[in-house]
Amino acid sequence: MNSTISHDHSASDYVDLKLGEEGPVQSSLFESISYYAARFPKLTAVQDHDSTLTYLELNTHSSRSAALLRQHGVKQGNAVAVCLPRSQELIVLMLAILKAGATVVPLDAASPPNRQAAILADSQARFLITSQEAHSRSVPSATYKTLHVGELVAGNLPDDQGQFQASSVASTAFLFYTSGTTGRPKGVQVPLTAIERLAHQPRFVPMSIGDRYAHISNPAFDALSFDVWVPLLTGGCIVVFSAEETADFEGFARKLEKRSIKTMFMTVSLFNAMVDYGATCFTTLEHLLIGGEQINPHTVQGWYEANPQSTCQIHNIYGPTECATFALSYPIPRSFSGDTVPIGRPIASTDCQLRSSNGEEANPTETAELYVGGAGVAHGYLNREEETQHSFVELSDGRRWYRTGDLVRLNNKGS
Repeated sequence: MNSTISHDHSASDYVDLKLGEEGPVQSSLFESISYYAARFPKLTAVQDHDSTLTYLELNTHSSRSAALLRQHGVKQGNAVAVCLPRSQELIVLMLAILKAGATVVPLDAASPPNRQAAILADSQARFLITSQEAHSRSVPSATYKTLHVGELVAGNLPDDQGQFQASSVASTAFLFYTSGTTGRPKGVQVPLTAIERLAHQPRFVPMSIGDRYAHISNPAFDALSFDVWVPLLTGGCIVVFSAEETADFEGFARKLEKRSIKTMFMTVSLFNAMVDYGATCFTTLEHLLIGGEQINPHTVQGWYEANPQSTCQIHNIYGPTECATFALSYPIPRSFSGDTVPIGRPIASTDCQLRSSNGEEANPTETAELYVGGAGVAHGYLNREEETQHSFVELSDGRRWYRTGDLVRLNNKGS
């Protein structure tokens, strides 16, 4: 099973682009943001409640913040931890860290201090960006410098700093920490190219200029890559929802409609809880991606039956952190009546194969371990060489593959 990126188009092919049309596939996140900043300078890139940033403003602000990071001593390849809630500032600063050539280490502000301390130590973070004055007192700070968000987004630099030249992107753009089977935080080294391939063609959902995406994922989890970077790669708008808003199911459902959200990812558990609370939620969305655990097909069928007039397409999305968020996708048809929802086919620039317990390629009807390859495969686990060698393997084709540990089989439709 495989899917590959289509050929890029030249910028001249898109001089007459309008909202609602599909933009070109750029070679990098930075180029995409610059492209939309130049051609659609007033196009909204981020909406955080009453505050908005256009693509031009986002590009300029993040460059100024990157210059400030350099002034504070951030160097190429440094690990920079960020402990902020979902917000406009978080997006600007993550982009600034990337432009400064450093690695983003996102922290969950609600996680216990000992977990945060373990991640800061394992990642060898040199800097911690936070809005919490008490954070430096709750987590030992002998090895890193704390920077407060107000120091980096105040916009106090002269205008010529807007011409900031971004550094080469760090080999590891993000360190996403998972608990793994041991419960100890385990850092997955994700390159930016792995995230960028989420917008490669053919695309697993439509991604058009001006599309509005709900940002509801925990900033420390890799689903952030879809919420934030896919919109910016494709001319979309990131619409930030607070934790308080997503906890109020009835109010959240209303705000999805009020804020004209088109596409959203959420965990299966949150989807189940919201549908149980009120089955009319999500009706104004066009695409709802759910994943993170096995889907109950009856819950999806029940939602479809309760909302016959809605055009929303629900997708089962599969992908471990080690494969940059998403690897396979299955649009669940309204007519689906099976007992198990397939995980689907590989998205663009992603390959899959099934291997038996002896390491040999499995027969088509055999239940076997899923291996994922392609541009989304992470470098490995930080400071865990033995685990990296076990899970990230080079096969006879000379390519690196990630062993998911998940047992799957092909159905008669190739999913």
